[in-house]
Amino acid sequence: MRDEMFEVSVKLDGSSMTVFHNQDQAGVCGRNWWLRELANNQLWQVARQDGLLEALQAYGRNLALQGELIGEGIQGNPEKIRGQQFYLYDIFDIDSASYLGGQERQQVIQALIGLGANIKHVPILELTSLARFDGKIAAILAYAEGKSLNPATMREGVVLKKLDGSFSFKAIANSYLLKHADR
Repeated sequence: MRDEMFEVSVKLDGSSMTVFHNQDQAGVCGRNWWLRELANNQLWQVARQDGLLEALQAYGRNLALQGELIGEGIQGNPEKIRGQQFYLYDIFDIDSASYLGGQERQQVIQALIGLGANIKHVPILELTSLARFDGKIAAILAYAEGKSLNPATMREGVVLKKLDGSFSFKAIANSYLLKHADR
């Protein structure tokens, strides 16, 4: 994949969150669980606050929005934000069982925003090929070091995703791993 183009985004340190619409069902999931809607559930609160379920239903396509919930009370809030916010990093097409490519993902995001959703995307650093790293893992790990969403915070790492959405991988910053060896 040396000459393939990849979207490189910041890996945010938070909690995995998925919001989906599939035919007549909609819901919110954590990393491993489909969650019941309870008043004190942070993931449901943010999904409702951002109008994600309503926009997905109005859009009418069977999709899952995948992202990271960050903020107060989550992983020590390294981004130092007030409240909690959902940052999308992927959209899964349930019917085709595949991830949307970068361009289609952006089109769907704009359509959902037009339907009233408040959607933030993880920061995209650049589009590049793996040739940039000359086949060296050390070069990718060095690139993983850097500023996060909050410029006063060092990022957890980066995610490299093929533009067609068919393949991705994470590179976690060594400084993050050393700081959070207990996790």
